[in-house]
Parts: sequence; structure tokens; C-alpha cells
Amino acid sequence: MMTSCFPFAQYESARTLGKGKGSLGVTGMGYILYDRSSGLTNSNDVIPLGSLEISGGYGLTDRSDVRLMVNSFGFVYLDYKQMLIGDRQSYFALSSGFGVDGNPVLPLTQNADPFVKMHLPLYMSWHKSNKYFFINPKVSYQIVFEGKKTIGTPFAGVGIGGGFFNGDFEIFGGTGPILPFTPTLENKNFALFWQTGIGARYYIR
Repeated sequence: MMTSCFPFAQYESARTLGKGKGSLGVTGMGYILYDRSSGLTNSNDVIPLGSLEISGGYGLTDRSDVRLMVNSFGFVYLDYKQMLIGDRQSYFALSSGFGVDGNPVLPLTQNADPFVKMHLPLYMSWHKSNKYFFINPKVSYQIVFEGKKTIGTPFAGVGIGGGFFNGDFEIFGGTGPILPFTPTLENKNFALFWQTGIGARYYIR
């Protein structure tokens, strides 16, 4: 589980970029993995990890974006974002999305089984002047291809944080848990992520 469930941050507001506009970003992420999938009960269950994410976004319309993200573990994430409530000037905005990610490197370098994850994020943000606060819950489903069989695991998590703008630059940060829902939870056999990150974006107007 540990090699295939590194989450992307998605620390951002619900506002979209605007038609024909873009963004470039970088995020430093820190993770705490509480791993009991092996049944261990000592301090080695708690594993600190870190990664670097690079992202690029493009506005398809005034209310919809696409984005590509990659991180230093070799994961690649593609998502779509659609604004449902508000606009790029409103105090409150609400957007939904759909994303897919995977890692083409792990099956080649670590003899790991191929996998794909699908995500349904919800973005909520409150804005005042050049600052904003966000709460972004997300549900995900991971499919691991083990030979002729597949293993599916649903996940849920949330990112909470905020950011501020200075012209075309943005500084942002957030934190939150990611928890897989598996039948082994009743046996206290699971892995829990807690992730925290800080990053910057440049907006191409």
C-alpha cells in the first residue's frame, strides 16, 4: 500500500483560472505514514516522508480548468475542475472535479504491481481581498492489478488551509489526513497518511 497511495496536495481555492489563462506551481510536501499493514506495533510503524510536486494548469473556459501534476516519486496526476457556485470575484466559491493518477516508474524499478487511482474532489473556498481559506474533501478509489485479479481500495481525505496573492504570485499551504477504508480496519491493520505542504504558484494572465 505504501508505494501506491502517495496523495497529491490539491491545496487551492475553488476559483478557476479563466479561459485561456494558466498557472505554474511547485509544492513541498511532508507526510507522516502510520503503517500497520504488516501487523507491527512498534515505533517503526510511524514513517516520515517527503516529496516535491510540480504542476501546470490551463483554463478551458471561465468556469473549468485542466491540470497536470508530477511529483518526485514518479506519480503523474491529471484532473479536471468545474466551478459550480460563485465566480472568480465572489466571496464564496464551490467547485467539483475528477482526477486520475498513477506511477509508470514503480512497476519498472520496484517490481510493484501496476495501479491507477481515481479521485472525486470537492473545493470550497472563502475569499477576502488577496487572501483565502479552503476546505477540500476528496474521495478516491485505487485499483491494483495483481496478475489476473484486481484489488480495489476506497480512500477519503481532506485538505484544510489557505493562501494569499501578491500580483500574479500566490503562496499557499495546507494540511490534512488521508485514510483508506478497507475490511482490515476492524483488525486495526491499516495505513494512515497525514500530509502537510507549502507551495507557490505563478499565474499566466
